[in-house]
Amino acid sequence: MKIIAHRGASMEALENTLPAFERAIELGTDYIECDIRLTKDKVPIVFHDDKESETLICELTFKEVKNRNENIPTFEELLNLEFEKTGLMIEIKKTKHPSDVKIIYDALKSCDSLPHFFIGSIEVNLVAYLKKLDSELPLIGIVESEKQLDAFLELQPQVLAFHHPLLNPKRIAILHAKKIEVWGWTIDDPSFHMEGLDGIITNNVAHFLQTRSHG
Repeated sequence: MKIIAHRGASMEALENTLPAFERAIELGTDYIECDIRLTKDKVPIVFHDDKESETLICELTFKEVKNRNENIPTFEELLNLEFEKTGLMIEIKKTKHPSDVKIIYDALKSCDSLPHFFIGSIEVNLVAYLKKLDSELPLIGIVESEKQLDAFLELQPQVLAFHHPLLNPKRIAILHAKKIEVWGWTIDDPSFHMEGLDGIITNNVAHFLQTRSHG
């Protein structure tokens, strides 16, 4: 079972910040989940929400974003961390133009020592754009509703990450037969168990790592 730190070790440090990511690496998590957006001047930053201080991120320059919230890192700063054995789950948030995804792709490919990663989105069109951009990319589809599933399956991602109420052992077995790994999000309940699940995306990183080591 892979343990994926949702926005870093977000129970121990501010989510989607370098300290949260560094703590997740220190704990020995398998992957760090992070959210990537573009500023008005096309700088990829690590931030979940579409607004900061009531203004859309896409309407703020990077300098303006930092003036409002100095804790927001760039994607480049995240990629420059020492990942050791930890990988990245890169979630691209909704963009004005699918072609903006290439800026994030280029930043990823320009990294000198790239960790193992999966890259994708909750937006099917962005995952389709990534596949068109580079057919060798390790893709992840993030599934929040049943209606997305068929479209994601057509793109043959290596991983599907499901909102956990959509999961059941039969669905997992069917996807395994298609050679697709299955992760669930966001799972913080220590008693959670699902037969066949390959990965848990969680804020409760330390607990699930400890449970696994004693399993």
